[in-house]
Amino acid sequence: MAQTDVECKTRTNLVGVWFAVEADCQKAAIAQQPQAFAALKVERDAQAAQLAQQIAGLPRG
Repeated sequence: MAQTDVECKTRTNLVGVWFAVEADCQKAAIAQQPQAFAALKVERDAQAAQLAQQIAGLPRG
């Protein structure tokens, strides 16, 4: 049954279609509220930089 499911998803390109539709929805949401998403990006980038500093400070064994 699982093999049939995977074959169907491959044949119909489900993952590719799903990805394209999801990306379009996300782009539309960003276009509607660019400032909010820009602020989220700044926050995410700051968190990533802080994590990178913490990781760099870990002892290497």
